[in-house]
Amino acid sequence: MEHATPRFNMGYIYPNQTQKEFLINEALLRIDSLMLPCVESRTLKTPPPDPHLHHGEIYIVPEAADSAWSWVGGVQHLVVAASGNWVWIKPRKGMFLWVCDEMRPCVYDGSSWRALKVSYVDGLFGF
Repeated sequence: MEHATPRFNMGYIYPNQTQKEFLINEALLRIDSLMLPCVESRTLKTPPPDPHLHHGEIYIVPEAADSAWSWVGGVQHLVVAASGNWVWIKPRKGMFLWVCDEMRPCVYDGSSWRALKVSYVDGLFGF
């Protein structure tokens, strides 16, 4: 039997499992973060110093990130500030989100986030 969901690694709850609230709370955080997602930035290389002050904010970890975001395998991952920690979410090909500091949408192509061109005149998105 699998231990987590295949797409976003949300842990399954089993009968007689202790501390089920941790699994369900992290799953709810992931769902909350991925439902109509918007990220603060995809270029910030150093995380904000106190995740408590940025609760709920999402960032994309860029190349050459440092400090708490220096995990090499985490480049291009989403990180969510929650309860004073950073929760890592691996993106899936085709994910679409809004980048606030660029005021534009991006799509994940399987290896990196690609900014989409936005035409505010006709309201259409394109590459």
